[in-house]
Amino acid sequence: MTMLYIFPIVLGLIGFFNLLFHFKQVHLIGYRSHNALKDDKHWRVAQRTSSSSLIAASLFLICMNYTLAQFDYATQTLQAIMITANIFCVLYTIIHTETVLEKIDQKIDQNYIQK
Repeated sequence: MTMLYIFPIVLGLIGFFNLLFHFKQVHLIGYRSHNALKDDKHWRVAQRTSSSSLIAASLFLICMNYTLAQFDYATQTLQAIMITANIFCVLYTIIHTETVLEKIDQKIDQNYIQK
């Protein structure tokens, strides 16, 4: 049962250390999309966004795991639910980061057009 807590805790630690080392330009996790190569500001925003999303996903998974453990589910059912939730949380982090990058890119393009 404790094995189901390992991935959310590791996910949260990665997000926390990524946020902690943000100012030292140590990139533990994240990615550079095509738009992010235009300006390093994109990368910094993406890093903060992915860090906060990872921490939020980690807390959600820990709470969900604890709540499900209170019910009398079979271990295999609990594992299947948690693995599915883990996959969705990682996908949410990627999609949320990309959405923020697109919005920032649109704002930067509007600023260039106005100038």
